[in-house]
Amino acid sequence: MHVQCLLWDFGDTRCDEVSLWRVSPEWMEVYRSFDDGLGAAWSLGDLDTRGFVAELARRMPLTEVEILAHLTRTDLFKFFPFTYAFFRSRHLPQAIVTVNPALFSEVVVAGFAFEEITDAIVVSGEERTIDKGELCRRALERMNLECDPSRALLIDNKQSNLDAWAERGGIGYLYTTDGAFRRDVAGGVDGLIQRQESTARRGSRGLDVKIGELERQDIRDIWSIDRAEVVDRVYYREDGELVLKPERHDVQGWPPGEPERYGPILLDCFDHGGTFYGAFDGETLIGATVLESRFIGREKDQLQLKFLHVSRRHREAGLGRTLFEKAVAKARELGGRRLYISATPSENTVRFYLRRGCRVTDDVDAALFKLEPEDIHLEFDVPV
Repeated sequence: MHVQCLLWDFGDTRCDEVSLWRVSPEWMEVYRSFDDGLGAAWSLGDLDTRGFVAELARRMPLTEVEILAHLTRTDLFKFFPFTYAFFRSRHLPQAIVTVNPALFSEVVVAGFAFEEITDAIVVSGEERTIDKGELCRRALERMNLECDPSRALLIDNKQSNLDAWAERGGIGYLYTTDGAFRRDVAGGVDGLIQRQESTARRGSRGLDVKIGELERQDIRDIWSIDRAEVVDRVYYREDGELVLKPERHDVQGWPPGEPERYGPILLDCFDHGGTFYGAFDGETLIGATVLESRFIGREKDQLQLKFLHVSRRHREAGLGRTLFEKAVAKARELGGRRLYISATPSENTVRFYLRRGCRVTDDVDAALFKLEPEDIHLEFDVPV
């Protein structure tokens, strides 16, 4: 299969997504405050730039004029050198497909003359949707290439965006770093598909990873797992249905106090027979999963998947799936018929479990719901 065109993401694919905000602690603080939905509303087009600037003025000791002047500065963007040069070289027909406010077209597109080297530019704030699959569809349509989605390669740093495009028949490359892209494209653009497919095939076997049961003293190392993630969309359960909503969270790591609060719970789980699996890259713990030993549920046939996390740099390689399957096998060995999962409501986490075959449960455990009412509570049928 040969790639006929490229669909380029922008933030954290061609440039540092927070370069505009990293100029001072004050700007970074206001950037992190976007978790309340402000940034998502701006990117979706529900809030125009004037309204966005007015809200920032209430959060910062700056005037609206000063804030707008900062938001329109193009000199602050830090592009990834090789990737950006490759993009500007225009190796194939190409489009920009980005989740950004309409200001992106006015400032960034104009400031860097992107229209001269692209066939289409699709911006969520103008399209009024942040569905990357739909944005890619519109970009491909506007390129007028008669190109099938199976030959339109999305280059993006988020697996959820690649999945959304794949659902429409598209192909993708998971961007990680400038150096990795330079290596992967060395043999030509078609090699990016092969890279993506081989990564999917090899899963955790492509890493020098060993998986085994953890000892009690290993539990403290769980907090060294890098939980960092940028979340753009979050699931809510409304009238029994899952509803995906734009909501930005820049997760820097474990919440303050989480090891102190949750550590004793994990130790207690271990002491009464819980099973702990760890994934090690050399001596470094990069992933872990925990299965409770106490049965819950109306029929007392459920075991809780208490914990499953993989470090940021080791995601998208099948390691989470492998840890999940280890927990499932152990649950079957213990006589469990179902797993109970209280999942963080981020799009990536919930989709991970849904792809495994989990479903929203009607047998909600009252104690676990009280502990984590905002989570999406799921269940999984353990194969016999």
